This record gives sequence, C-alpha cells and structure tokens, in this order.
Amino acid sequence: MLIRYKLLLLLLGIALLPLIIMSWRGYHITHNLGIELADQSRDELTTRTTEQLQQAITYNTTILDRTKGLLENALRLQAREVENRIGKEPTHSKPIYLTKQFTGALSETLGIKPSKKYLRLGPDNKLRPMPVSEDVQNYLLAPGVSQEAVAKDMAQLSTMTDVYKAAYQRHGELILWLYSALDSGVHTAFPGHGFYPENFDPRIRPWYTSARDSDDIVWSSATIDAVTRRAVMTLTMPFRDPDGKFAGVTAIDIPVLDMLENTRMWATPSKQSKSFVADFVRRPGSKTGSKTDDQSFGPRIFARQNFTSHSWNAVLDLGWLESKETKTYQKMLADMKSGTAGIRRMPYQGKDSLWAYGRFATPFTFLVVIVPYTDITKQARQTEKFVRSKITKLHQTATWISGGIIILVLLLAFYSSRTVTEPARRLAAAARKLADGDFSTRVEVTTDDELGQLAESFNEAVPQLEDRMKVRQALALAMDVQQNLLPKEAPRVEGYEIAGKSVYCDETGGDYYDFIDLSKLGNGRIGIAVGDISGHGFAAALLMTTVRALLRSRATRSNSLQELMNDINRHLARDTQGGRFMTLFYLIIDQGQPALRWINAGHDPALVFDCASGTFDELSGRGIPIGIEDSWDYEENTQTQLDSGSIVIIGTDGIWETRNPAGEMYGKDVLKALIKENSAKTATEICDLVHDTLTMFRGDGPQADDITLVVIKKDPGACAA
Repeated sequence: MLIRYKLLLLLLGIALLPLIIMSWRGYHITHNLGIELADQSRDELTTRTTEQLQQAITYNTTILDRTKGLLENALRLQAREVENRIGKEPTHSKPIYLTKQFTGALSETLGIKPSKKYLRLGPDNKLRPMPVSEDVQNYLLAPGVSQEAVAKDMAQLSTMTDVYKAAYQRHGELILWLYSALDSGVHTAFPGHGFYPENFDPRIRPWYTSARDSDDIVWSSATIDAVTRRAVMTLTMPFRDPDGKFAGVTAIDIPVLDMLENTRMWATPSKQSKSFVADFVRRPGSKTGSKTDDQSFGPRIFARQNFTSHSWNAVLDLGWLESKETKTYQKMLADMKSGTAGIRRMPYQGKDSLWAYGRFATPFTFLVVIVPYTDITKQARQTEKFVRSKITKLHQTATWISGGIIILVLLLAFYSSRTVTEPARRLAAAARKLADGDFSTRVEVTTDDELGQLAESFNEAVPQLEDRMKVRQALALAMDVQQNLLPKEAPRVEGYEIAGKSVYCDETGGDYYDFIDLSKLGNGRIGIAVGDISGHGFAAALLMTTVRALLRSRATRSNSLQELMNDINRHLARDTQGGRFMTLFYLIIDQGQPALRWINAGHDPALVFDCASGTFDELSGRGIPIGIEDSWDYEENTQTQLDSGSIVIIGTDGIWETRNPAGEMYGKDVLKALIKENSAKTATEICDLVHDTLTMFRGDGPQADDITLVVIKKDPGACAA
C-alpha cells in the first residue's frame, strides 16, 4: 500500500480535538526550533568569519615575511650589480632610451604594451592600463643634468636591463618597479615606461634620502608612486663607487594596495569590508613618560583599498583608525605595541564590526581588515525570516484543517505523503549528482520536518565536502612541490658514488636531503645535507623548505662550516615558533682532499663501514638541533682519511625506528648487517635495498615516520670482492 493511503487511514482515525492540540503544539515547537536554528546559524557564521579573518591575516603576514627575505636578497644582488658597473669603463653597452621616447615613434620598437598590472589615473579620473615595456629600461635625467655630462654613467647602467629582467621574472607578482638613481642625476627603471611628473628629481624623494644615510637595506615608509599615483612601500639600498663613496640608491617598489585587496577578498566576500595598512606611531602632541603614555600611540592609516592619489608628491596620512569602544580598543593598541596579531569586535564608524590585524613588513606596521557584523549575520537573518514565513504558512494550514475535518484530512493525507516522498526523491537525485562530482547541487527545503532538516544538513555538508576536497588537492600540490625540491639525481664526483632517497609517511613531510654544488669554493667539492624536522605533515614541510633555502643561499659564501651552521641556526631560532626544530647532518666531500669535514646539529651520527676490516665507525659531533637556541656555537669535525671502498651511511631515525606488526623496531644492528652483507653493491642499489627491506619488515602496518637515506661510496669497486 502506498504511503499516502496509509496516512489517509491514520488521519481518519484521529479526532478533531487531538488534531487541534497537535497543530497548536507543532506550531510552537517549530517556532522555537526556527529561533534556535537562526541563533545557531548566527553563531556559526560569526565563528567561521572570525577564523577566516584570522587565517587571512596569518597567511598574508607569513607570506610577506617569507617574500620579504626574497626581495631583500634580490635587492642585494641588484645593488652589487650596480656597484660592479659604476666607476668602471663599460666593456659593452646596450641602447639607451630616454623616458620621453616611450610615448613617441619608438614605442612599437621598444615593445611597449598596455598592462592591466600598471593602472594610471587618466584626465577623467578613471584608472586605465598604462603602456610599459618588459624588454628595456628607461632613463630619466634630473632637472639641470645634460645627457653629455652623464653619458658614461648611462652607458655603465645600460646592461642593468638583464639584472632587472631576471629579478622581475622571478618575483614579478610582488614588484611594481625596479630602479636605480645615481647621485649624478641619472635614473633608470624597469619595466620601461614614461609619464614621469615634470621636473621629477629622484634624489629628493624620501626613499632616496633615507637610504643615503644608511649602510644597508631600508624599508621606506609608504609613499605615492610618482607614475601610477598608487601607494607603495619601497625597499632601498645604497651603493658606492670603487673609492667607497656614496654613488646612489637602488630600489624595488612593492604595491601595497594589491596586498590589501587580496587579503580582503580572501578573508570575506562582504563588499562592505575595509582593509588598511597603518603605522603604530605616537599621536601628535602626546608627551613621552606621562601616565597615559600607553594611550598616546595609535594606528595611523597610510594606505587603504582602492586609494589612488591625484598628487604624486602628497604625504600619506589618511587619518587614524578609531573606535568608541574604549576598553576593547585599548586591548588592540596593547597588541599592536607588542607586535601581536589579533581579532577584536568593536564599532567602526558607528557600525558593530570585527577587526582583524597583523604585522605587515615592519614591526610596527599593521595590516587591518574590518568587516561589519551585520554582513556576517546577514545569512542568519535571512534564514530566520525564511523559517518564520514557513511557520506562518503552517499555522494557516492547521487552521483550515480544523474546519474541514474529513475533506481536509483527505487533502492533508495526500499533501503530507507528498512532503515525505518528494523531499526523499530530491535528496536521492541530489546525492546522485554529488556522487558524479557536481558540488553545485542543492536540495530545496520545503518542509520543517526531519526530511527538511536532513535536506538542510545535506546542503551544509556539500560545501564542507568541497572544501575538504580542495584541501586534499592543496596537499597533493604541496607534496608535488616538496618532492620537486628534493634532488632529481645524485651528483657525479670523481672517486665517489652517491645516492639518496626519501619517502614521506604523509602527503608532505619533514625529512630533507640535498646535494649542494660547492664548486665555487673548490673544484669537485659537494655538500651533502640530511635533516629531520620534529613532526611531519604540512607544518614540517614549510620548515623544511625554509632550511633548504637558508642552507643553499649561504653554503657557497664561506668555507667555514661552523659559521654556516651558526648563521642558519640563528635565523631559524628567531623566526620559528611553537617548538619546531630540525636535526641536521652536513658533510663536505672534496675529490681533491682525503679528509672529510662535517658538522652535526643534533642528528644521529653517520655510519662509516670499512670494507677492508669489516667494521663500522661513526661520524659524530657535538651540537643541538637547529632552531632551539640562537646563541649556540656549533663545532666543525674532521676525519683526516676515508679509506678506499668505505661506505658512509647518513639517515633519519625513521629507518631504525620502523616497527613490524609485532611492535619490534628495525634497529641499527640490522641496518649494519645489511650494509656489510651488500657492501659490494652500488650506492644506488644499497639505498633501494634498505628501503625495500624496511617495507617488507613493516608488513601491512602504516609508515609512522618519514624515511630518508644517503649512501656514499669511496672509490667504488675497491672492495668489490
């Protein structure tokens, strides 16, 4: 029998009074349920938005901290290249194009094209793409400077185009302009462009004057870019002539507004949200040392979203971020004074809002995103309105039912059966679409019963499932990126055979090994690094990439392993939080030297197998893991002789701590026996054999830790027999 007929028989057996009582009770229960659902929705939306804002601030400040180092390295290289050219006779030069030529007949020859990245205010106050060239640099002469007087300087800087272009290709998404200004009055910039203000002299700009009095990199306060009229932060560094005298400033402009807009859009879809960059500075007129000294500081706005100045020479002072909620506002000021990120709820311009803030580039510069609270709870209010309308309709229906008795019971039976069967049909259809990968599918909620709640739960679960799929895809991408950071092949060094392999237990891991070309320090010299980060997963992968970048960027600067490891430890200890650290074993082999040099930062000693005697030795050393104490002084270790046929094994504890289904560990003794038995094999064969043996030993059990192994054979074949 169909459900609708069963309902008909049931309803016919119910008297009018119970029907009225149940209708009245159902109305009130549904009404209370609607209020509860609206309250829960409001709380959930508030929590979700708060988390998104916090993640946005944390993500952007973390990325900025990392990109800050990249940009500073790029600027140091840029300054060094300029110094290599200044004051020397140019061995060759490239064509020189003055700024005025970028709007003339040569524009097509120079490859000038309008770029959506470079927007400029037109006469009608509308932003339009500005023509630039990514093939050449432009030259600008300061007022009163003749081209003949600085012809040599211009020729010396003509080959800087290649330097600018390389940096722009690597970091173009972070950079607006790259340029250099000589004290002689020559100014070059890349990408090439025109539209400089009349009588523009870079030597009197704040970024130039602040760098002139410094010996290192300076992050200048935000200014108005003279060409695009956009707010920029300028990274500057002075350079000197061969006599050591100040010769000029080289710089990189970073567009602040792009970071603001990306953060606001990433954090919340609300069109009413606002984003700012503000300096935490002393307010005008406040006195140092007063009882209210803590209240004399505040966030002064120097950049906000969609801000473009009509005057290139204007001072960036767009007011102060204020709130009438004094107590909460003071807590935010305390956070900013200590350089701490946070999120607070307090009014902004008379509207209840959420404030999220975090450090931006410098210790007392903050990125602030403000979202009106009404925008956060808009969906909850719509849900409440929808539920109330459904409750009203239900009440009206119940009133008609009580007057129609039998006829109304019949109609209600058919209607009720439809409200049961139709949502179930829709749920089944939506589930099939979801199974086919359609995450846009939703179920229309037309009832307030369990099926309606199930439909609502289904609709809430779909985007959450989509988010989880995106997270899995992101983890897969992170795994690909991290795997690509590991060596593609082992280096070829005369007299040695080298192999390495790493297998992660998660999508991303914390183990690390690397082969670093040290030929700049000596022909045939190779650095071999093996590290193990505490824990594994995404956080460990980020720390691994940081250590890799630090090691690779510093390994070729000095022959001192002690200086290298102290430098890496100092940077890592100051930048990491939450108890993250890394053990690291770094070994240098040199085909021209019989000695081994290494340094051990809390890592398990490397094993050395002497095939002649059949015994094992260890390459140990005193040192704690890097990232724990920034003042630790590491010691370099040396072994004067590595006999022919010897095998050096450097691994992580994931090897000997592997357990079988019975809970027994693999252990170092088993590893030594395996090496000794297969010492005649190649380094690659030994490396693969260890990994295969561990897989067999583990059986069906999961891999609990990352496994990394590097094998080095001295004079392969010396002890093949």
